Amino acid sequence: MARTPAPTLLANLKPRDIQASVCVRVIRKWNFTGRNENGPILHVDLILTDKEGGVMYAEIPRDEVQDKSPLIEAGRVYTISRVVLEDIPSDMFPQFVYTIVPFDEIHQHVREHPNFIDVIGVIIKVHPAVPMRLPGQPTSTLTRDIIIQDLKDNELRVTLWGLRSTTFSLEPVYSASDPRAIVCLFVGCVPKEFQRVSHVTGNNACHWYLNPPIPEAQPYYNRFQHQHFPIDLPPSSPAQIQEDEQIVIEHRSLDELNAVDPYEFPVCPINH
Repeated sequence: MARTPAPTLLANLKPRDIQASVCVRVIRKWNFTGRNENGPILHVDLILTDKEGGVMYAEIPRDEVQDKSPLIEAGRVYTISRVVLEDIPSDMFPQFVYTIVPFDEIHQHVREHPNFIDVIGVIIKVHPAVPMRLPGQPTSTLTRDIIIQDLKDNELRVTLWGLRSTTFSLEPVYSASDPRAIVCLFVGCVPKEFQRVSHVTGNNACHWYLNPPIPEAQPYYNRFQHQHFPIDLPPSSPAQIQEDEQIVIEHRSLDELNAVDPYEFPVCPINH
């Protein structure tokens, strides 16, 4: 009986190693649907790491999503070959994969097609989710701003979009009656800059870890461990927001638009 070859380390994989197998932990998994979060899944994206800390992006193509995606869960370790997945123990594999970018270096990563970046800070404010309409889109999508602070007291806005904005919660780790600092590692963020102020956004590829057990979080724990640290939170039971509100588009010709009197629009009453 032929012996099964040992898994190949990610760093040693070659483009034509179609017979190779790898033993990896699935660090993150998300559905890619393009600009329309509620659209069809175009592919499923994965971040993988092996026992040596090698990291690789992987993708389940659209025509394989239905069969292969249910076989893979984030956080578990698998031996993956061309057609076989084997679930194995995960003790020797990294739980977190990240490369933290300091707040004052985010602007260096802003470009037309930026790579994802990771940031860490203590949460100081969580804004409520609000609807936002994108140009050319018939429906609105929800966004939520999270404000984090680094050890130099610099602040950074993290804007979560769509489903990420509604699933963000501090409930498992925060108590208003005994408020403590919460350190958050955001991974898979897109760097942005507006009027020379850097911020990051997070969509399906973005994940977060609250109070992660990583070396970069330890200075925050040391600084805030004995302090009360209230976080500015939105109301606990906000009115439900409709994400899919349809935009009614009124069609008019150029002649009709030119004939419109701008002072004929309805006036909103002002309450004194």
